[in-house]
Amino acid sequence: MRNLTKRTQIYLTESQFHFLSKTAQFLEISMAELIRKSVDEYRNNLESINYEDDPIWKIVGRASSKVRDGARNHDRYIYGEGK
Repeated sequence: MRNLTKRTQIYLTESQFHFLSKTAQFLEISMAELIRKSVDEYRNNLESINYEDDPIWKIVGRASSKVRDGARNHDRYIYGEGK
Protein backbone atom coordinates (compact mmCIF):
# COMPACT_ATOMS: atom_id res chain seq x y z
CA MET A 1 0.00 0.00 0.00
CA ARG A 2 1.37 3.40 -0.98
CA ASN A 3 1.48 6.32 1.41
CA LEU A 4 -0.67 9.11 0.06
CA THR A 5 0.99 12.49 0.14
CA LYS A 6 -0.44 15.96 0.67
CA ARG A 7 0.92 19.03 -1.02
CA THR A 8 1.80 21.83 1.38
CA GLN A 9 3.62 25.13 1.41
CA ILE A 10 5.88 26.29 4.22
CA TYR A 11 7.89 29.40 4.96
CA LEU A 12 11.54 28.94 5.93
CA THR A 13 14.14 31.36 7.15
CA GLU A 14 17.12 31.94 4.86
CA SER A 15 19.32 29.80 7.11
CA GLN A 16 16.77 26.95 7.23
CA PHE A 17 16.44 26.99 3.46
CA HIS A 18 20.21 27.07 2.99
CA PHE A 19 20.67 24.17 5.43
CA LEU A 20 17.99 22.06 3.75
CA SER A 21 19.28 22.85 0.29
CA LYS A 22 22.90 21.96 1.10
CA THR A 23 21.96 18.85 3.10
CA ALA A 24 19.62 17.55 0.40
CA GLN A 25 22.28 18.17 -2.22
CA PHE A 26 24.87 16.31 -0.12
CA LEU A 27 22.51 13.36 0.45
CA GLU A 28 21.44 13.44 -3.21
CA ILE A 29 17.75 13.65 -2.36
CA SER A 30 15.15 16.37 -2.84
CA MET A 31 14.45 18.94 -0.17
CA ALA A 32 10.92 17.53 0.08
CA GLU A 33 12.29 14.05 0.77
CA LEU A 34 14.67 15.45 3.38
CA ILE A 35 11.79 17.24 5.11
CA ARG A 36 9.62 14.07 5.06
CA LYS A 37 12.47 11.99 6.48
CA SER A 38 13.16 14.61 9.15
CA VAL A 39 9.50 14.76 10.20
CA ASP A 40 9.34 10.95 10.38
CA GLU A 41 12.48 10.81 12.52
CA TYR A 42 11.22 13.57 14.81
CA ARG A 43 7.85 11.84 15.18
CA ASN A 44 9.49 8.48 15.92
CA ASN A 45 11.68 10.07 18.58
CA LEU A 46 8.70 11.68 20.28
CA GLU A 47 6.63 8.51 20.10
CA SER A 48 9.43 6.52 21.74
CA ILE A 49 9.27 8.63 24.92
CA ASN A 50 7.26 6.92 27.64
CA TYR A 51 5.90 9.83 29.64
CA GLU A 52 4.05 7.51 32.03
CA ASP A 53 7.40 6.30 33.45
CA ASP A 54 8.58 9.85 34.19
CA PRO A 55 9.38 10.11 37.94
CA ILE A 56 7.59 13.49 38.11
CA TRP A 57 4.26 11.64 38.16
CA LYS A 58 5.21 9.96 41.48
CA ILE A 59 4.82 13.29 43.29
CA VAL A 60 1.43 14.18 41.85
CA GLY A 61 -1.17 14.23 44.61
CA ARG A 62 1.35 13.99 47.46
CA ALA A 63 0.75 17.52 48.73
CA SER A 64 -2.40 19.31 49.75
CA SER A 65 -3.31 22.88 50.54
CA LYS A 66 -6.32 24.99 51.35
CA VAL A 67 -5.06 27.56 48.83
CA ARG A 68 -7.43 27.71 45.85
CA ASP A 69 -5.64 30.31 43.71
CA GLY A 70 -2.15 28.77 43.77
CA ALA A 71 -1.88 28.53 40.00
CA ARG A 72 -2.67 32.20 39.52
CA ASN A 73 -0.78 33.58 42.52
CA HIS A 74 2.04 31.06 42.96
CA ASP A 75 4.75 33.77 43.00
CA ARG A 76 3.06 35.45 45.95
CA TYR A 77 2.90 32.17 47.87
CA ILE A 78 6.46 31.12 47.02
CA TYR A 79 8.32 34.45 47.26
CA GLY A 80 6.03 36.51 49.46
CA GLU A 81 3.87 39.57 49.02
CA GLY A 82 5.01 42.21 46.53
CA LYS A 83 7.59 40.12 44.68
